[in-house]
Amino acid sequence: MFWYVHKPGQTIKMMLQEFTKKEDIEEEYNGRLFYNIDRTNKKFPLNITNVRVSDTGTYYCVSSDTLCDVHEQDVQKSFSEKIYRMYKMITPKAMLRLVMKLLFPHGTKLLPTQ
Repeated sequence: MFWYVHKPGQTIKMMLQEFTKKEDIEEEYNGRLFYNIDRTNKKFPLNITNVRVSDTGTYYCVSSDTLCDVHEQDVQKSFSEKIYRMYKMITPKAMLRLVMKLLFPHGTKLLPTQ
């Protein structure tokens, strides 16, 4: 499992993963970022204390099977007019799953188009 952050005007970047050591957390979060991994229930809650304006952004928790390496290559232009360049990127299919989970937390079925 991974946590990503997308701050205004920046590319999406990985904050941490389930195997990140406390000493490897970025300096800006030093002593303010707390997380706990519950592999049994597939939960990875993240808490940031003493929140700062610089913490503003959209935070994503994703499972490892939703990621792909792009190594600074463009990803489908149809996915976004302004595509983000980064080392790790949420795939369009995974983004759709994330949006669907946020919009319909109790589940829904997508019907195939004709």
